[in-house]
Amino acid sequence: MRRPHALVHQYPDLFRPADWRVVNVEYFMCDELPDDALIANANLVPRVGNDYLIIRHSNGEWSIPGGTREPNEPLIDALARELHEEAGAELLNATFFGVWKCVSSQPEPYRPHIPHPMFYRAVGVGDARVVGQPRPVADGEEIDAVAVVPLDEAVRRLRSTGRNDLADLYRLGADMARRIDG
Repeated sequence: MRRPHALVHQYPDLFRPADWRVVNVEYFMCDELPDDALIANANLVPRVGNDYLIIRHSNGEWSIPGGTREPNEPLIDALARELHEEAGAELLNATFFGVWKCVSSQPEPYRPHIPHPMFYRAVGVGDARVVGQPRPVADGEEIDAVAVVPLDEAVRRLRSTGRNDLADLYRLGADMARRIDG
């Protein structure tokens, strides 16, 4: 895991350590993901053609699709499941390029199978195709909108609800996608 100086300056809100309510996080780039047993969550910066997909939670906050792995679920399967549940989209491909290192202040893990108190949230970029509507699950977050918009609009919407870290992540994801595409 690394924090390249140039990227820290280019995406300061992403690389700034943060407090996500009960979890302290710090973002790192990685060529290889940490030990799979330590990865509790997956997120995707999804491309749909030349545009990017973002979701809006019922509280009005724009966000990135992703969530918690199920017991023994392969990481790529978790990513595909979460994308389908939260955005009604099919995962076509994904490349992981970073992680949030997370440290929980809670006395117990979010779910019994999740590593605790330290775990990782893997982040990738990939292509997706919208095939339907979000599919709410009993204990999942409620999604009230899915938008497929140009990168600048995705960044604007994320910033408008205070998610500057995710706005930077989408910008970095777009840069990573251009590198992957060659």
